[in-house]
Amino acid sequence: MRPRIGINCDVKARRRPRGDGRLLTLNPDFVRCVSEAGGLPVLLPPLSIERSLDRAGLGMLLDLLDGLVLTGGDDMHPRAYGQDLNPHTQLQDPDRDGSDQVLARESLRRGLPILAICGGMQLVNVALGGSLHQHLPDLKQSLHPELLPIHHAQESAPGERHDVELAPGSRLVELLGPELLRTNSRHPQGIDQLGRGLAVSARAADGVIEALEGGPGPFLICVQWHPEEHLGDLRQMRLFQGLIRAAEDRTEPSGNR
Repeated sequence: MRPRIGINCDVKARRRPRGDGRLLTLNPDFVRCVSEAGGLPVLLPPLSIERSLDRAGLGMLLDLLDGLVLTGGDDMHPRAYGQDLNPHTQLQDPDRDGSDQVLARESLRRGLPILAICGGMQLVNVALGGSLHQHLPDLKQSLHPELLPIHHAQESAPGERHDVELAPGSRLVELLGPELLRTNSRHPQGIDQLGRGLAVSARAADGVIEALEGGPGPFLICVQWHPEEHLGDLRQMRLFQGLIRAAEDRTEPSGNR
C-alpha cells in the first residue's frame, strides 16, 4: 500500500456566505506533490477542539496516517507563544488555529514523519516551545547589517526569488545537495527562539531562518518556502520523496504498522 500522508486544510470565508459562511480550501499542488512522490493524500479538515468528539476524531485521523504535510496559511494567534497581538498579524480561522496546534503537538509526540511548509514550519517551532517574529520588517536591522535585507513577504510572481544557504551536514543537505537553493518567499513572519530539539538547516543571506529540522529519529524537515509551487523542480520534489520514504519505513511490508 502507498503510505497515507495527511495534509491539513485551510478555512476561508465564502464570497457568498452559506451555512456558517466558511469553506475548506487546499492548494491542489500539495496533493499532486504527495501523489507524485508515491504517497496517498489524506485531506485533514480543521476540527473544533472545544468539542470532545472532534478532539477524539483528530486522534482517530492520526491513527490512519503514516506521515504528515503541515501547510501554511494566515497567522496563528501569538498567545500560543506568549506574545501580544501585533497590528500586522493576520489571524487565521480560530478552528484551524486550535486544530493545527493539537495536530502538530500530537504528531510530534507520535513520531510521525513530518514535512512542514511555511506556516507549518512556524507551527512546529511553536509546538516545541519556540517563538516567532510576528512581522519581519519590524526588526530594527538585518541580522547581518552589512548586507541588504531581503523582502521576505513577496507575492508569488515568477521573478520574486532569493537564495537560501543549506547548513553543511544537515538532513536537508542529504536530501537536496550542498549548493545554494533558489526559493520563493512569501512569509511576513519568521522564526525567533528555536523550539526544543530543532536545528537551523538553512538561512537567507540576511540571516533569516529558512529551514529547520529535528535531530536523530523521525523525519522532521521544515522549510519556510513553498516547494509545492516549484513546478518541475526535481530538487524541491526530493522533500516530498524524503517524507514518503520515511513514511514507508514506518510501515510493515504488508502495509500495516
